[in-house]
Amino acid sequence: PILFRELDAWCPGSKFVLTVRDPDGWLRSQVRHFGKLETPMRRWIYGPDAGGPEGNEEIYRRRYEEHNEAVRKHFADRAQDLLEMDLTKGDGWEVLCPFLGHKTPRLEFPRANQAEDRERKGSRFVKRLRWWLYRKAARLSMR
Repeated sequence: PILFRELDAWCPGSKFVLTVRDPDGWLRSQVRHFGKLETPMRRWIYGPDAGGPEGNEEIYRRRYEEHNEAVRKHFADRAQDLLEMDLTKGDGWEVLCPFLGHKTPRLEFPRANQAEDRERKGSRFVKRLRWWLYRKAARLSMR
């Protein structure tokens, strides 16, 4: 989310999709999925003291809303290059394909990484273990 301006400059004529959702729902999802687990990427996006969403809810909400407004402002005079999609409200192929100039496929729009999917894949312990391993690997790669 931080590099959309640079990507736009590096790839002139590209099209951008801003996925949006209710900020409260987005924030609940962040806290439920990541808790206090910190990552270098989230520290970069939300600040050095806000690497995990739990306990930093206002920072996350503000950054989410500021990002969406910054994207809208950046593309304000180029509406043809930006599409806003709200997947939680059912946006799918019928919105995306015309924007990209493609026919709508007959396949169901893919929806992955939804809360229901994550719950089926494993317990909170397994999720935390995965993030713990990710953090350890990230620290080792920085050495």
